[in-house]
Amino acid sequence: MLEGDKATPGNYVLRVVNFAAAVGTWTATVGRYQTTQTVTTGSPEPYTMTCEVSGQVVRSTQVFIARGQTLSVNPCSDATPAVVYGSSGTAAKAKPKPRPHKKASCTAKAKRKHGKARKRALRRCRAAARRRAHHPHM
Repeated sequence: MLEGDKATPGNYVLRVVNFAAAVGTWTATVGRYQTTQTVTTGSPEPYTMTCEVSGQVVRSTQVFIARGQTLSVNPCSDATPAVVYGSSGTAAKAKPKPRPHKKASCTAKAKRKHGKARKRALRRCRAAARRRAHHPHM
């Protein structure tokens, strides 16, 4: 999708490789469309923390916190207010996305090729995976 200053006037070429189609023709429509982008962050989630002594609830605290945030609350402390709100400054970092295994990455790159080049690339991926299986330190 071209947006903003990337959508300059000019000639564009649409190339479609219809290799997965069983039969028939297809239709493409190219045009300029107005779009809007809306980002929603969700809303804080409510929790009730309780302080129990000998099985009896002696104090409770309402906590409103957004997903991914961390907050340190001691529901048994007299200094803790009855209602606590998380702030945007305490957001925890999201866990990094796990990297794909070498074979998965190699195979994904190979599948972007076509014809004989694709077959050669897939063969190289399988051979490299076999080598890594026999020599794990590579």
